[in-house]
Amino acid sequence: GLVCLETDAPGLPVNATSRAWVQCECLRAAIALSSLGAAGFEIEIDKAADTLFRAHIDPAPRGGWIDGIGPAGETQCREMPASIFSHLVGALIAWLEQTREFGSRA
Repeated sequence: GLVCLETDAPGLPVNATSRAWVQCECLRAAIALSSLGAAGFEIEIDKAADTLFRAHIDPAPRGGWIDGIGPAGETQCREMPASIFSHLVGALIAWLEQTREFGSRA
């Protein structure tokens, strides 16, 4: 379920490594498409948020994240680049706003 760094034109992985910022932007893209009225993206939002937490946030040291994950699920990076923080904050704010919006529709 991880989004890889690079695919070829048909969508096959060229670089199957996942980075936290890629997962964050996947979540933000699903939220943007949903807000534009694209059908079925509520499920994609849930999947993207679950993947971001399950793979990059939950297994990391408290307050941190795992930046790089290899094709076999192995951690590829011990550092937590500061440049990723803005992606995490932006994606999590967008997700919380979207979650609140869904809740207000019920």
